[in-house]
Amino acid sequence: MEENLKPDEMMVNRLAPSVYRIAYNYFGCREDAEDIMQDVIIKMLTSDKEFESEEHIKSWTIRCTVNECHSLYRNPFRRKRVYPDGDNAWKDDAWWENAAGRQEDVFISEAEADYEAELVRDALSRLHPRYRIALYLYYYEEYSVREIAGMLGKRESTVQTWLARGRRQMADIIEKEQ
Repeated sequence: MEENLKPDEMMVNRLAPSVYRIAYNYFGCREDAEDIMQDVIIKMLTSDKEFESEEHIKSWTIRCTVNECHSLYRNPFRRKRVYPDGDNAWKDDAWWENAAGRQEDVFISEAEADYEAELVRDALSRLHPRYRIALYLYYYEEYSVREIAGMLGKRESTVQTWLARGRRQMADIIEKEQ
């Protein structure tokens, strides 16, 4: 019989980068992502909830992150914030380095790969947050549609629709840019 687990400091350290990336992907702003990460970590450490496995903890954490993002997104004070010029952390995050699916192929130059990665970042940043989150969880975190639906509290068909619409919109954006 499995023992029930609670999030501990080591688990928080492993999950914090994912929380940050999801929040950053949602807002495109380092400060908001850090605020969300802090709130989610506090929830993790103060929660009385017990989990069956570490995978359940990760799913719960991602769900908390998405909920916190939604809450901050709907916050009327957030809409009035002014961010410093040049705050473009999209370019600073290391996890974006392979966003365009860089290959070790000798025919793809570094400049072409950087250009493609920039196109992907730009297209993704223009999508509605629900499409961004769905695409991020599917392609970068490699969750299945069923797992994403569970995390987001949506039907699988809804997640599939979001993925299809997100892909279509990204393709349109990239096509217009080229």
